[in-house]
Amino acid sequence: MSGPLKEILQRRWYIKQVLVSGRAEDVADLDWEEIRNILYKLELPEDIKSLWEDYFASQG
Repeated sequence: MSGPLKEILQRRWYIKQVLVSGRAEDVADLDWEEIRNILYKLELPEDIKSLWEDYFASQG
């Protein structure tokens, strides 16, 4: 696998790692609109996914 698809998958993997194990500074550096757009594609622990779903729901 190479090219754009590989880059997309690597980016999703990176975001997942940061959301699960990153420091607050790492999370703050992420593109939150990107998180909103791909959240349903990430296999996150339920508590972390729920936290983000609630956050984005509260933002409208």
